[in-house]
Amino acid sequence: MACLVPEIRCRKIDEGDISAVAELLTRGFPNRNRQFWHHALDQLSRREPPPDLPKYGYLLETDGVLVGAILLICARGAQYRKPRSISAN
Repeated sequence: MACLVPEIRCRKIDEGDISAVAELLTRGFPNRNRQFWHHALDQLSRREPPPDLPKYGYLLETDGVLVGAILLICARGAQYRKPRSISAN
């Protein structure tokens, strides 16, 4: 019997994904409401990440359907007295 594994695509979250990401996180973390996730994503939107790093993080999708999200807070090392390092939490 063949097992079909869906192809999962990973890409940076962009502004147009915010509503769908908030909805996904609300379903995945039912102790937090949609307003909480919109507020969290709004806070991330105010940050300027280091070059080439995502503002929000990454999303996972299969067949055009959002199936996962990885939120990141990226910062330059100067905040940690290491000017050439970058951290992501």
